Amino acid sequence: MPEPANVQAFSRLAKVLPVPENTEPDESGNLLIRNGELALRARVALIQSADNSIDVQYFLWKNDQTGRYLIKQLLEAAERGVDVRLLLDGWITQDLNGLLAWVDEQPNIEVHFYNPFLAETNIGRALNLATDFDRLNRRMHNKSFTVDGVATITGGRNVSDSYFFHHPEVNYLDADVLSIGPVVNQVSESFNEYWHNRMTVPAAELSYSNIDDEERTAIANQLAGDHFEPDNQPESVEAFLMDIHSQMVWAPTRFVADKAGVRDPSVGDLPKTAAQELADLVRNTEREMLIESAYLVLSPEVTEYLSDKQRSGVRVRFLTNSMASNTVFLNHASYAKYRENIVASGIELYEAKPLIDTCQLGYIAAGHCSQSQRISLHTKTAVFDERFVYAGSFNFNLRSAYLNTESALIIDSVEMAAQLKQQMRNLMTLKASWQPKFLGDELLWMTIEDNELIETREEPNTTALERFGAEILSRVPGAEYY
Repeated sequence: MPEPANVQAFSRLAKVLPVPENTEPDESGNLLIRNGELALRARVALIQSADNSIDVQYFLWKNDQTGRYLIKQLLEAAERGVDVRLLLDGWITQDLNGLLAWVDEQPNIEVHFYNPFLAETNIGRALNLATDFDRLNRRMHNKSFTVDGVATITGGRNVSDSYFFHHPEVNYLDADVLSIGPVVNQVSESFNEYWHNRMTVPAAELSYSNIDDEERTAIANQLAGDHFEPDNQPESVEAFLMDIHSQMVWAPTRFVADKAGVRDPSVGDLPKTAAQELADLVRNTEREMLIESAYLVLSPEVTEYLSDKQRSGVRVRFLTNSMASNTVFLNHASYAKYRENIVASGIELYEAKPLIDTCQLGYIAAGHCSQSQRISLHTKTAVFDERFVYAGSFNFNLRSAYLNTESALIIDSVEMAAQLKQQMRNLMTLKASWQPKFLGDELLWMTIEDNELIETREEPNTTALERFGAEILSRVPGAEYY
């Protein structure tokens, strides 16, 4: 399949989502999307409006109802003659290998894997990992969804039921930005770099992508038998996109992404590009910074630096997962290893509760939430000096800084910064989160329940066995990189 050309002039999207003539060359239109249902509707609307090309890049794509639904949408676009390129990280693909092998055989659609395992079975993958750990330990964590070179969605969401509030048990609070304008070309350039990188392998070249006719029939029947339809789909895709266009904030916008490849030669052993861009924003902050990071690991050196910023008058606030809300146990163990140091430094730290009012916070439409569903934080966003927004795939931890490839938007907008800050502050409260604090030498967790201040001396909503397990894992050498 040839690389999609710049055919914006022949795209319906270019007419529905136009760039105003009076915008500055560095300005793009951006819409912050926190609502999981809206995030899915936006992707579907872009696919259904595509005339020429769709480039999709994700770390994780699950074989569940939402994952298969979006696959079917992409296949329908390919049947219309749209060139579809699907690039997935090769770490977590076992439940998708057969489906994606079949998809790759269809006209106008190609599937590539970034840095894949060479074996399919668990034993084979374990042997791969043991003999090629340095390569396989470095993953492509970038996320982008670009249509016709006109519009792109970047941010923290992967593709599965949990990211769009369709999972019956656990759903993720997350954030995307839908953008149009010059920044779309920057996203496309990064995608093409990954697509053509030597670490990227076409699905057809992997031995475990070989399927027989019986498997092909079973996959086609499964897709035909799926009748999942998301709630609240717009009656008119064009009207839906025009409404999105009317809400966009126009501001100077840059897309930053790490170089594809096991190591980025431009930075050597230093933190990668996305991390350095974030560090520049932190370094230049004069008044306040608010950071949401699903997985937070602050080394003593970073904590000391942020503490110095606080002493110079900068207010520093972090929101991350609690043990009860975190779905990656090893990551929580890594975070907990440094938590006391963070709290002692004076940094304001909040840990999200697993049960909060997602309707009230706007993550899902009223009438579609349940207080019995567990919530986990998956956002990776920050606001600096009520002006600069950083939103992408980058977690504030060592894995994102040194091992994975990451990407993010940097938006210079007081208006968007105000929107995001308010949404973050709604979670940085004692009603939505626990706040660890020292009382003398003792670490306590404080929260408000039924208008009463509650203090807990152990990690809330956890068992003794879970706390013991986290303590053991935190002592494993290298655990801070997970």
